[in-house]
Amino acid sequence: MATRRDPVEVAPHIYKVLMENERVRVMDVRMKPGAMSPLHSHPAVVGITLAGGKLKVMYADREPMVVDSQPGSVLWLDPQTHSVENVGATETHDVVVELKGSTAKQAKRRERPKSRRTRRSASTRRARGR
Repeated sequence: MATRRDPVEVAPHIYKVLMENERVRVMDVRMKPGAMSPLHSHPAVVGITLAGGKLKVMYADREPMVVDSQPGSVLWLDPQTHSVENVGATETHDVVVELKGSTAKQAKRRERPKSRRTRRSASTRRARGR
């Protein structure tokens, strides 16, 4: 498993902390064309794209992918380790909200789709002989 590296430490020219407390860290993320953010890790995050562009995301444990982000898009990302390169012709601008500790676990729990199976009441089970 890759060592966790803080994006603000490995790429301070890209990541700026806007606010941080015990639950979240909010970052302003700007990447000029050709800019690259070295391998780093995030906990679960919510990302909001303000100025879109084309980014190549390279993961520590799977194939790279090119993302064409659009202004106004919002996405959820599970915890991950990656590097990012702006392979487009425009500067990208995002706000990234990292969820810390139990906040991330609670958000993930709320995101799960409800099970199709429902729990039967005791009276229904008795009526069915179970």
